Amino acid sequence: MSAPAEPDDDVQRVLPLGHSLGVRDDGTRFEVRLGPLLHRLDAPRFAVWALCSGLPDAVGPWTAADVLARALDAGVADAAQALDRLRADGLVATAAPVGPTAHELARRVRLMPQLLGLGNSAEAPHSWSMGFPDRPVVALDATLYDLVCTAHLDSSLWRACESSSAVARRSGVPDPVATDPEQLLAALLRAIHPLLSSGAVRLDTWQVQP
Repeated sequence: MSAPAEPDDDVQRVLPLGHSLGVRDDGTRFEVRLGPLLHRLDAPRFAVWALCSGLPDAVGPWTAADVLARALDAGVADAAQALDRLRADGLVATAAPVGPTAHELARRVRLMPQLLGLGNSAEAPHSWSMGFPDRPVVALDATLYDLVCTAHLDSSLWRACESSSAVARRSGVPDPVATDPEQLLAALLRAIHPLLSSGAVRLDTWQVQP
């Protein structure tokens, strides 16, 4: 089943891949691990890579143009060149929520949760939170919460969508987004940047990048 199109579904989102390990040397080098590979980035490339996660005040799809505009505002030198190098190194990807780029991305990356799943509450029974004990950071609906909290158990994001939708079908969940992997993937990619910018998840892989 194809995911129903929504406005901006054809817009290519820019996405950082990997896990920041922090600053090294004299503060001018930064380490990002992607799968088994360790990448050492200079300050401009790390700044652009970090900006690909989006910003809390961003509205709408987060694109390469947004990254370059914010980098310019922040005085990052040679941001366009840095973004090109990050893409060549496999540390940045682009994908729209629906279509072949979504499938290509989902088959080569894993979605890794980085914050605790806190569940819902009597005060907000339809909102499931991730964060720290007594300090929720980001709220999700039940469908995306289930996917985000279990996606690391599968070898790719696409397999995680298939697994999550299969469980929903067996459980009799009536929501078509929850029971169809394509719609589930589209819903995640529409909501991915608030999850990335809050540190709730990261995109990674255990495959060596070419």
